[in-house]
Amino acid sequence: MTRDVISKMPGEEGDDPKNKRRVFGISKCRTGIEAPPHDFYIKAAPTDRDPDRAVTVFGEYLDGITVDDLTKSAKEAGRPPDALEAAKNFLRDVLDDGPVEGWRVETMSDARKISRATLRRACKELGVEKSGAAGQKGKSMWQIQPKLSLVAQN
Repeated sequence: MTRDVISKMPGEEGDDPKNKRRVFGISKCRTGIEAPPHDFYIKAAPTDRDPDRAVTVFGEYLDGITVDDLTKSAKEAGRPPDALEAAKNFLRDVLDDGPVEGWRVETMSDARKISRATLRRACKELGVEKSGAAGQKGKSMWQIQPKLSLVAQN
């Protein structure tokens, strides 16, 4: 089993696909201990004129990573544990100075690779108030509601 990993070969420059880091590992071993995955790079691929030209450079064993970790889809891997906290910090930074148009907040969160679902959860936890937009020309404004002190609540 092999899997491409986004990385470049040490000491190589450019976006040449032959410099892409690849990983192979044993997915099942019934007779012994599974070895950790191992990375490699293909420096030269075979061609029609020279089918024996393949050159492979082997890297290191990847300790602490299993083949199951490499084969998980992004959905199975789950969200990063600090994604919600990062989204809440982002909202605090953006909305502390007052209301901001909703489309701006969403655009900025997209640029920071914060998913819309994580942004919605962060809004709910922080109590972000979203004013409704009336029609196509209406603007949705987002703001964090200030928390009232116990004296103000009574």
